[in-house]
Amino acid sequence: MNTPTDNDLETMIRAGLRRHAADAPTDLGAPLPSSGEVTADSDLPTHSHSRLRWLAPAAAAAVALAVPGGILVRNLLSDGSATVASPSTSTLAQQNPTRDPAARPAGIPADWRSESYAGVQVWVPPTWGWGGAPARFDWNGGESIDCASWRAYTRPGSSAYEQMSADLPYVGRPVMMTDACAGAGGGHPSVDAVIFGAVAIEPGTETYSDGMVRETRNVGSVGVTVFSKDAALRAQILDSASEVSVDANGCPTVAPDVGKHSTWSATGEATGMSVCAYDQSDRLLFSTTSSPAAAATYAAATTKGEPLGEGRTAAPAKEYDRVFIRVTLASGQGRFDHFSPSDGQYVVRDAAGRLVTVAATEANVAPWAKNNGAVKAYVAGGSWSDSAPWQRWFRGILG
Repeated sequence: MNTPTDNDLETMIRAGLRRHAADAPTDLGAPLPSSGEVTADSDLPTHSHSRLRWLAPAAAAAVALAVPGGILVRNLLSDGSATVASPSTSTLAQQNPTRDPAARPAGIPADWRSESYAGVQVWVPPTWGWGGAPARFDWNGGESIDCASWRAYTRPGSSAYEQMSADLPYVGRPVMMTDACAGAGGGHPSVDAVIFGAVAIEPGTETYSDGMVRETRNVGSVGVTVFSKDAALRAQILDSASEVSVDANGCPTVAPDVGKHSTWSATGEATGMSVCAYDQSDRLLFSTTSSPAAAATYAAATTKGEPLGEGRTAAPAKEYDRVFIRVTLASGQGRFDHFSPSDGQYVVRDAAGRLVTVAATEANVAPWAKNNGAVKAYVAGGSWSDSAPWQRWFRGILG
């Protein structure tokens, strides 16, 4: 083919603008670059799979035109032909504009709650419960398996488990909710749901025979899937998704260090408390918050402890789940306490700056775990034979 002329290229770009004008969002999410010129070495927005590749013959430069709806990129191919590539609406969402993780995205109701997993956060209605998703487990040789049955297992404000109505929408994570497992092929929930990181689900949209619609986008390295027949609800949730290093509940994506990340004072009232749970790969599994009153009760019940044994800096590592309780004071100081469900103890930095162990009791576990559906869903509290009263607020060990 002949090398395109400037007029040919202008015609193609204008045609692309007309075709994709309807895709342009009304909120850019982040300012456009200040420079009017974008070159092959510029930091272009990326999607989840790879940075856009530029292929250009020596006689021509690759050109990009920044527009409110995204970036239209003209790649001059080695044979002289030209293509115009434009991000789809899903790709634009995968570019993850930087936003304050605590700020509620535009269009999200005031009562919706944030949910995060492995550095990705979305917002969902406050009544939704919690469940699992297809996953790969070491004990299964890395094969995809479903140990969650596509339904909710817990609900807000309750420590009941596996007693949910079949019509409860939920948030699912790739964890084992039951030891009654099955192959992971082809299933889907019958209710509205958001699934983080489900294996074997590719980005895109799929409509099932019962009318349920699945829409999946990759946000960073995590797939976010919404099941709903309501297209507006799917878009509302997926458009709220973003990558975070610290989520809206104040929980870091990477597990904190009790010794390094805690500052504490004996003065001042506790004003907030977060629950940050991490899986055995140290990914943030879920987070939630408790009221200032609960924070004050918890802080008062964890003031005295025994010094750690020689050489120890934290609670035993790699238990079923790693839980950190983040307590903040009005002064701005705070601490991360490491709670070990299997050991039944906390490691806390006390007012004197020492790392001490504090035994788990109903008084210091109830403020954050009692009737907390997320805790019941995802934190194993020890073997079924353990008799500590506070263990009823945690899930038993499966398998």
